[in-house]
This record gives sequence, structure tokens and C-alpha cells, in this order.
Amino acid sequence: MSAQIVLSRGTGSWLAVTVLLAFCAVGIALVYTRHESRQLFVELQKLSKERDALQIEWRQLQLEQHAYAAHGRIEEKAIGPLSLVRPQTGDIFLITDQGDYRFVGLEPVNDELQRIADAAAAALSESGL
Repeated sequence: MSAQIVLSRGTGSWLAVTVLLAFCAVGIALVYTRHESRQLFVELQKLSKERDALQIEWRQLQLEQHAYAAHGRIEEKAIGPLSLVRPQTGDIFLITDQGDYRFVGLEPVNDELQRIADAAAAALSESGL
């Protein structure tokens, strides 16, 4: 019987050491996961700030685009530095997606416009657009 008691005491100490090692492993794993969680939270905060800054920049760019695309500004630039003028009704013609065209006015103003319209319609039909 004394051999059995010694064996039980030896098994008990191994069990205690195993439980102690398991607790240590769990504790180390807990510390590691908390550290990893904090690092990920810091990265999340950094990315959130970056996202907010990009959204602000995007809104500013949209406002700038709307300001540049305003009809009054475009007309001002066209008339001023570019010296463009509004075409007469007879100078305007529309090219459809089938390649044919029609003048907005009643008739083309001159033969040059007719030639340009024919060339544009031919190029459109050749390109397959």
C-alpha cells in the first residue's frame, strides 16, 4: 500500500504542475490577446481619422467641381479669354447615332457647312458609333 500512496503523491504533484502550467499559458494568451486587441483598436482609430479626412477632402473637391462647372463661369470663360461666340441657328446641325444628320435651321448657310456635315456623318458611320 505504501507504493500506491507514493504513486498517488507523485501523480498529484504532476497534476498540480500541469494545472499551474495551463494557468500560466492561459494568462499569457490573455495578455497577448488584449495587447493585440489594443493595437488593432489604435489602427482602427487611425484609419477612421484618415477616412474622415478623405471624406472632407472629397466634399471640398465636389464643391470645387460644381463651382468650375457652373454655367455662368463656363460662359464667362468662353466669351472672355477664348473669344467664342454663340453659333447662328443655321450653323448648327445634329448627328444621330445612325449616322444621319439634320440641320437645326431650315437650310445650311453655305456649301462649306454642308461638306463638313457630310464628312462628320461619314466618319461617324465608319467608326461604328
